[in-house]
Amino acid sequence: MITYIQKLGPAKKISKTDLAIPIQITTVDVSDDNKWLADYGAFPSIENNLKFEVKGCKDAHMILSSQLIKITPFYHIGIGLYTNTKTILARERIAYEYVDEHLENNLDCNNFLQFWLSWKNGKIRFGKGLVVHVNTILAYDEACPFAIQNIEISADEGVTLAWNFYPSVSTPVEQPAPVIAKSYNEIHTCPRFQSINTKQVKGLMMCACVCVLEQTCHAFMFNNNTGNCDMYSNIAN
Repeated sequence: MITYIQKLGPAKKISKTDLAIPIQITTVDVSDDNKWLADYGAFPSIENNLKFEVKGCKDAHMILSSQLIKITPFYHIGIGLYTNTKTILARERIAYEYVDEHLENNLDCNNFLQFWLSWKNGKIRFGKGLVVHVNTILAYDEACPFAIQNIEISADEGVTLAWNFYPSVSTPVEQPAPVIAKSYNEIHTCPRFQSINTKQVKGLMMCACVCVLEQTCHAFMFNNNTGNCDMYSNIAN
């Protein structure tokens, strides 16, 4: 059984004034003009959802990556594809495959249109507006969930897109310390998380403490017979 550690970072206060201003990014029709949201401070490292708006005629792309760069497994959301007639959700692990689609004009050349995206526990949802889980147009439940580490945005050739990303607005609160969140049974047909270290310890709780102190550890597996504490990242192989 693998035990997952929820790490929320050091305690700090979050102010409304710090999060209310949208982060503006433009993607243009030049080679390799793909932008990673983490590079702009627009990727939500604590929450599992994103609110944004985009202006452009067609072909807005988002890659939800399991790593800090585009490496499988990942999800692909294409907004306004096929000359702004279809929006799709696809996944790539062993092969690229569509898992849902929505037939409608979802982009506007002259006006910003608003969207939200969520990915908690492998439940991928995409919808219209800035209220998460309202007006859902794409949905997929992943049998082998993996953590989303970063999101890449881009535009197709001949397209310029303007994006505004809205970080979550929170009241000033103290973030809690790391906690043991859940335990999972390993599914051998799913991608495995990266093993980062193994140590000999004297019990399950000691294994949990070792994982908490290891910055890149997000899950651990303790073997009662050997005393081995195997630590894992949240990056899926």
